[in-house]
Amino acid sequence: MSQLHRTWKDRNISIKTKVRIDAFEMWCWRRMLRIPWTAHRTNASILRQLKITRRLSTTCLKRTLEYFGHIARRDGDNLEKIVVTGKVEGKRPRIKSALLSTPKCIRL
Repeated sequence: MSQLHRTWKDRNISIKTKVRIDAFEMWCWRRMLRIPWTAHRTNASILRQLKITRRLSTTCLKRTLEYFGHIARRDGDNLEKIVVTGKVEGKRPRIKSALLSTPKCIRL
């Protein structure tokens, strides 16, 4: 389970995305409760008032991991499993870094 967590944490839900999901969740709760920003209420106090224990970002991560487990257990080679695990047969061609660093007009 920890390997799955590391794999999908790195791929899908970064810290920046988690912060944005949490901010959206709090914006929605404030809108539903009609709490203006000038009320100076903390997010923790709003969550306490609503008796919320699990955040939306946690639920997203949990469902992503469950989906990964579902796909990873499939037998055979199917497109979803190949995409999710990131395993592609063959080798990538080696690109010389000198070609990438020089401008296109000089390479001609």
